[in-house]
Amino acid sequence: ASGGQARQAAGSPVSVVITSVSPTYARPGHRVTVQGTVTNTSPAALSDLKVQLRSSSSAFSNRDQLQQYADGSDLNADSPERAALAAIPGTLRPGATTRWTAVLPVNEVHMTVFGVYPLAAEATGAAGTALGTSHTFLPFWPAKGEVRPREDISWVWPLIDTPDQGPCAGL
Repeated sequence: ASGGQARQAAGSPVSVVITSVSPTYARPGHRVTVQGTVTNTSPAALSDLKVQLRSSSSAFSNRDQLQQYADGSDLNADSPERAALAAIPGTLRPGATTRWTAVLPVNEVHMTVFGVYPLAAEATGAAGTALGTSHTFLPFWPAKGEVRPREDISWVWPLIDTPDQGPCAGL
């Protein structure tokens, strides 16, 4: 899956983009590999860059929360996941783009409930200052037998597969 929303504040020195999340949903005991790019949008070279994944043990409970997170306006929805860090080696020249990969150990996030959770990639500088962030969503599917969907509600969550515009093979 891909589609991280890059939110670059005015004057922000970098643009961060999440290009893929694999697998497309989290499961207990597994790892989620997140890949993306970081671009230096400043006029100066940057070094000692890191990309830190951010998530939460709390699932979104309504549509407004999803929208606020996608807009980058909910600053309390996620926190740094210390074990999910990618260092950007060397110096990133002005206008240059480089790829990064970080791995999120699902058990360390403490997700427990079926639902959709926040997932962000935040680029930080040498002083640990946030330079740019990309937001997306991470569906979580508990271990077999732990999912007890309610029968009186409907679930709406991000798709975990690529859209298919043609008829299925069985037609």
